[in-house]
Amino acid sequence: MEGVNATYDAMAIVYPAAYVIMAALFVLLNAAMLRGYLVRRDPGWLDGGEFERVRWPFATAVTFVLAGIAVVFPPLRPSAYNVLLVVSFFFALQGLAVVAFYAFRLAAPPFLRWAVLLLVVMNPWAPQILAAIGLFDTWFDFRKWAEPPDPKRA
Repeated sequence: MEGVNATYDAMAIVYPAAYVIMAALFVLLNAAMLRGYLVRRDPGWLDGGEFERVRWPFATAVTFVLAGIAVVFPPLRPSAYNVLLVVSFFFALQGLAVVAFYAFRLAAPPFLRWAVLLLVVMNPWAPQILAAIGLFDTWFDFRKWAEPPDPKRA
């Protein structure tokens, strides 16, 4: 019963962020279904790896840090938690894009690539890990290390 009460109290504070995240998940689901349809019907519409290039602007990281600082002040705490949840969701998407970038460059059959992604997403700590990867990708650009060197610069 305590767990239910704690969840109820938490949702009373962060329900706006929960609605935004649920709406974003529906948009992502629709985008995935549209991509699946286009792969079968008209693959010329797709540019390979659009999701793998997801990168949020630096202002998103600044917003994350400022919202984290705002949690310290009691009057700002509910709003700060909502901002943190929404921005963390965006960073988790960016982290998933980094993982997908590397998973689809494995020298392995497609089934194994999808299995790697599934194992990452099924991890109980996946949201936190993916959000951290997305946040640090803003500064370190993890994907640039996997790109082949530019022949013009050699």
